[in-house]
Amino acid sequence: MPEFQVFFNDGTSNDFNTLFASLPQNRNYYTVRVPGSFHASQFPKAPLHFAYSSCTLHWLSEVPKEVVDPSSSAWNEGKFLYHGYKNEVFNAYAAQFAKDLDSFLKARAEEFGF
Repeated sequence: MPEFQVFFNDGTSNDFNTLFASLPQNRNYYTVRVPGSFHASQFPKAPLHFAYSSCTLHWLSEVPKEVVDPSSSAWNEGKFLYHGYKNEVFNAYAAQFAKDLDSFLKARAEEFGF
């Protein structure tokens, strides 16, 4: 059976103890908790051989500033979700997603050594 070193990343408030307790007991896992944002680098340059993400890229690093600013044309009336509102609101979220995706891909490129 091959050995694996697994790095779990999530926000600092996640309960990693429950996660670790749920792993199958009949396998050797070398697990590490890496708290913090996945939009930035989490590891030194080029240490990773394989990475898997099941649900990360739909999370933004922050709510677009224009959406919460009442003086902005993209103000979303205090709501943090986009659902059929003005184009300015959509564009603010789309711009934040593009910025976050760029950060995410640059961080992973460093970690894989591309």
